[in-house]
Amino acid sequence: MKRTNSSLRKRILFLILGSVAVFFSACPKTSGEDFQSQLNVFGVIRSDAVQQIVRIDRNYAMDDTTNYDLQNAFATIRGDTFCDTLNYVNWRNFVSDLFLPVEPQHTYNIMVAADGLDTLRGETTVPGAFTIIFPQSGDTVFNDDTILIRKSKGGKVYEFRLDQNDTIPPQVVSFPDFLPDTVFCFLVSDLDSNMGEGNWLLQIAAYDSNFFNYQYQFRDNEYPQCGVSGGLGAFCSAYVNSVTFYYQP
Repeated sequence: MKRTNSSLRKRILFLILGSVAVFFSACPKTSGEDFQSQLNVFGVIRSDAVQQIVRIDRNYAMDDTTNYDLQNAFATIRGDTFCDTLNYVNWRNFVSDLFLPVEPQHTYNIMVAADGLDTLRGETTVPGAFTIIFPQSGDTVFNDDTILIRKSKGGKVYEFRLDQNDTIPPQVVSFPDFLPDTVFCFLVSDLDSNMGEGNWLLQIAAYDSNFFNYQYQFRDNEYPQCGVSGGLGAFCSAYVNSVTFYYQP
C-alpha cells in the first residue's frame, strides 16, 4: 500500500469549538449603507456527544460597537424522533438540554430566530457508520503497521484523534477523502511519529459534505453558507468510532 503525501495528512484540524472562533473571525464586520445583519451559525452534531452545541451570532457593520446581543435568540434542533430547544449558556454557545441520539444516515434540522433578523434554517445528514478493520481493541501496534477502516457512506472529511492520558495533549490530524476506494489505509507513523509506548485511544470522526464545503470550499469566503439558508454559517454532522490499542515503538 502506497504511503500518501504526509504533508496533506498532517494538516492540523481545528478542534470543534476552537475552530468556531476562527469561523466567526472569518466573517468580518462590513461597512456601507446597504449592510444588513444576518444570523451567523456554526454547529457540528456528533454521534458521540451527550449534548449538542451550536454557536450563534450575527455579522456586524464596521461601525457597530455591539459585542454580542443574541442571548435571547430562539433555536431548535429537530430529528426523526425529537425536537429540542437549544438554551444559551455563554458567549455564543447554545446547548441542548436533552440527550439527543444522533444516528448515522439520519437527517437533522436546525432553526434559529432572533428579533430583527431573518430566520436561519439548516440541514445535515449524518455520515454512515463505519468499521475499524485494524487495529482491533487490545491489539499491539507498531510504527510501520497500517491502520485500516471501511469508509463511511457520506463521509467527506476524516479526523483522527490520538489520546493517551489527561496530561498529554491529544494529537489531531485530518484530511478530505477524494478517493473512490471503500477501504481507507494509512501508516501509524502518519498519525504521530513521536508516540510513546503504552495504551492509546484512537478516535475517528467522519464529517459530512457541509463540513467539507466549509473547510475546503469556503475557506476564503467571507460569507459561507454550508447547509444553511436565511443566514450565514455551517450546520454539520459527524459519525464517530474509536478503538484502544497498545503501541510498541
